Amino acid sequence: MSKRPSISFSEFAVPERGVSIVLVAKGGGFADEAAAAAGGAEKIKRIAEISGFTGALGKTAEAIETTSSGVDKIVLVGVGEPGKLGNDDWLKIGGAAFSRIGKAERATVTLALPETTIAGDEAADLALGMMLRSYKFERYKTRKNDEENGDPKHAAKINICVADAHTAKRALEVAEAVADGVIQARNLVNEPANILGPVEFAQEAEKLEKLGVKVEVLGEKEMKKLGMGALLGVA
Repeated sequence: MSKRPSISFSEFAVPERGVSIVLVAKGGGFADEAAAAAGGAEKIKRIAEISGFTGALGKTAEAIETTSSGVDKIVLVGVGEPGKLGNDDWLKIGGAAFSRIGKAERATVTLALPETTIAGDEAADLALGMMLRSYKFERYKTRKNDEENGDPKHAAKINICVADAHTAKRALEVAEAVADGVIQARNLVNEPANILGPVEFAQEAEKLEKLGVKVEVLGEKEMKKLGMGALLGVA
């Protein structure tokens, strides 16, 4: 199955290794913290110029880092117009950022924008987008080794630098619970019918009882009584 990244939050610090991910607004604006994380403002401008990158929402650009800083790659992620970002936009930004991490085992996201304060819950939304983007259903995929399809050997460790790291850490608990639910639903949808039938589906549903969910499983007799003929006809 997919390797969900391990996500942490901290105050701003210049990345020392792995992938450095910074945010860029529409039109090319970026914060001082982003410039520091990328190794200088001119580097961000140069990457954007040679890539035709404008900072549009969800768009990305990258460059391999060749200096001795320890950082392997710099990634720019567009956020569009910062003042208009909603929850879904942060999910999209997080997904776009994760798509550029590749096989790297470490990444740092510098969550800063010019003249904009990014809240802790927005940072958690970005983290949720990264977790959801990491999903792959590979339960029945045959392979000889990990190198054959370019998948990473280990789950990435991602540190998100944000002004309100304390609130982000608390909000992450909710984000992880949402990710668990979405991924469980995706797994159930992706299972083939010869593996996941009505009985198996009911068994999966009953596992939710430990979370306080009331589950009622209907048998053929109960379904007939309720007039569920259409469902019984394809059972």
